[in-house]
Amino acid sequence: MEQWGWVAQQQPIPLAMGERLYTIYQFRDLLNHQGAAFIRPDLSLAGGITNVKKIAAIAESAYVGVVPHNPLSCVLTAACVQIDAATHNIPVQEYPYDDNKGIKAELVKEPLKRVGGYLEVPTRPGIGIELNEEAFKHYPPVPYERPPLINPDGSLRDY
Repeated sequence: MEQWGWVAQQQPIPLAMGERLYTIYQFRDLLNHQGAAFIRPDLSLAGGITNVKKIAAIAESAYVGVVPHNPLSCVLTAACVQIDAATHNIPVQEYPYDDNKGIKAELVKEPLKRVGGYLEVPTRPGIGIELNEEAFKHYPPVPYERPPLINPDGSLRDY
C-alpha cells in the first residue's frame, strides 16, 4: 500500500484503485497511505452492500470518493444502485455496456431502466429486480481454466 501512496503522489490526475481488495482493513490501509482519490470496491468481492457501505463510510472520513466496480451482470448492477442511492460520496457508477441486452438482461424479468444516462432506483422489494429462473436453465455455468499471465521476468500479472 505504501507503493500505491507513492504512485498517487506522483500523478497529476486522481487515481481510482481497489477493485481487487476484499476487506475493510485492506481499504483502510489504502486510505491511510493516501493511495487513491477514488476507491473501487466490488460488491461481489468485498462483502456485499453492508460491507461496502462500511468501506464507503471509511472513505468519506478520508475525503475519498467511491466508484463501485461492476463488471458482472444486471444483478450486481441492481445491488450497486441500492448502495449508490444510500451513499453520497459515490459520484458515478460503472455500468457494463451489455447489462441491458443479451444473456445478462435475460437473467432478470425486467432490467433496470436507464433514463438520460442515469439508472433509475427501482421501487420493488429487495434490490428491485426479480430473477428469471427459466433463463438460468438455458445458461448453466461453464467452467474454464484461466492460465496465469507471466511476465518475461517471471512475475505474475492480472488480467
